[in-house]
Amino acid sequence: MKQLFIYILLFFMTIACKKIDKLTHFYLNYQTLVTIEQTDVSGISFDVRSSIIPTNSDSIFTVQHTDADRVKQINLKQVSLFIVNTDSIPPGTIQSIELYLLGEGSSDKLIAWNNDITNEMFAPFILSTTTDDLIDYLKKPQVQYRVHGELSGDQVFNFILNIETQYFSSAIIVSE
Repeated sequence: MKQLFIYILLFFMTIACKKIDKLTHFYLNYQTLVTIEQTDVSGISFDVRSSIIPTNSDSIFTVQHTDADRVKQINLKQVSLFIVNTDSIPPGTIQSIELYLLGEGSSDKLIAWNNDITNEMFAPFILSTTTDDLIDYLKKPQVQYRVHGELSGDQVFNFILNIETQYFSSAIIVSE
């Protein structure tokens, strides 16, 4: 009987911990478009910045019943980067791509990359991602992305990249 009680107690403790995790874990999602024009390309490489993206982190933290001081970590969960207007670009045009996160007063942080792209023009690029904690970038009021890439050949196209990122955050709930 004692063992049954202990098993039941452990079961309820496990469920309670999972529910607490759900309350303290949430996602930050951002999307932006980057236009790469022929004038942005020198030789076969390009290096462009996105527009400035408000993080809205303070309001997101408030909705999650926490604040910036109680956020323990923010990690990149997934990134989707694809060409919007693929019909005018032949497969294999982009050979490599790197995505950097720029933070106000912080150095550029490489967050996603693929140095060997093969014919991925019609689907999201498959990118390796960092596992580093990005809390110092995403607690700030705004961020910006920098995209660096290498093109094949000497023919240059105008194209638009869509960047969608999702960050996983873990925080401590503020007791009310």
